[in-house]
Amino acid sequence: MNPLSVVKTLWRHKFIFIPVVLLTVVAAAYLFAFGPRSYQATSTFALVNPLVPTEQQILKDPSLGLLNSNNPYLRSSDNTLIAQVLTTRLNAPEVAKALEIKGFSTEYTVERAGSFGTGLLVQLTAIGSTPEQATGTVQTLGEFLVLELKSMQEINGADQRFLFTALAVTSGDEATEQFSSRLRSVIMVGAGGVVLLFASVSAAQALDRQRELSEKPAKIKKPSRRERKHQTALPEQLPPTADPKESSPDLQKPDAKKLMNQRKEEYRKRQAKVRSRL
Repeated sequence: MNPLSVVKTLWRHKFIFIPVVLLTVVAAAYLFAFGPRSYQATSTFALVNPLVPTEQQILKDPSLGLLNSNNPYLRSSDNTLIAQVLTTRLNAPEVAKALEIKGFSTEYTVERAGSFGTGLLVQLTAIGSTPEQATGTVQTLGEFLVLELKSMQEINGADQRFLFTALAVTSGDEATEQFSSRLRSVIMVGAGGVVLLFASVSAAQALDRQRELSEKPAKIKKPSRRERKHQTALPEQLPPTADPKESSPDLQKPDAKKLMNQRKEEYRKRQAKVRSRL
């Protein structure tokens, strides 16, 4: 079906086409202007390495050597291990449940913000239905980050001097509106309107065809080619019939003698009429 035939079909059913299009446009405009909106807030934290006492400092102050330095993440050869563990723990379902209890959004992400996901930068992103909800979620996540970072390093009782600390790079006090959410709603309404339009037009076409079939009289069946050929057979192809003149003796031709006598009799009658007139 080419585009021109589609346009003709839609215009033929304009009493369905126009209301559906108007309804779809009004619904899409209403959702774009007054529909639910979403806001996004983002904050970034840097994980700072601890300032470990040097050998010279320990020699000057022997008490520094007695401190518990058993931090498993400080001994790791991969300095990004602590960031990986921290993002995993903050993405756990328990954190989402705690946010829900506090009345904040559960739609958030925690990921490393370094180049190609490496480094000691952790980014927190939250989406809420209001700017306050989005910023509150990010700030609460930041508090959880600080607590989780401390608890996971103190598993062996390490001293505060040997712990990584979190430094806020961006606070996430402002939230920006996400227009993509409204656009998704508008696209969904538009797609629903298109489906409703073609379904309505298809139903109308089916009803029109059914009405035409019910109003149109039954057509006389045309004979097939073989039947027409049999009906128009040549005379020599038809079966022979008896000649009525041959079958009836009264209709047979008279012989020459009888015709001659009849003509003589008629001639005598005409001669007699002529004499009588004279």
